[in-house]
Amino acid sequence: MLFFPVWYQSHFFLVVGYPKGEKWHFYNSLDSDVYWKYTRHFVLFITGVFSQLGWDNPAGLPIIPYECPKQDNTDDCELFVMAYAKHLLLGRPMQFTQSDMWFYRQKIIHDIFYKQWENSGFLECTTDD
Repeated sequence: MLFFPVWYQSHFFLVVGYPKGEKWHFYNSLDSDVYWKYTRHFVLFITGVFSQLGWDNPAGLPIIPYECPKQDNTDDCELFVMAYAKHLLLGRPMQFTQSDMWFYRQKIIHDIFYKQWENSGFLECTTDD
């Protein structure tokens, strides 16, 4: 699987390439055809790069709009994209809703804070045995 979070017209959506499965999946948290149409342009744009890496004719592969959870507002598209990618990577069904986005926000904050402390050396544990 190749994950491509795409930002277009102030909205994030996810395009996932399956080179061995010879297809693309399109995940969008809004019900809008604008982003679906742009996906074909995106695939055409990256075709040159992937042709050089041995993936034959990615632009000729079908793009399948995948049924996925939708957002209820206009602010959480990036959280939905991260949730889609995580669920796909872990092989989990996409059974989350708008109300679960608070969890994703908290998790991101925790991860950023913890990594900053971890990388700063303040969390080193020493034992005096």
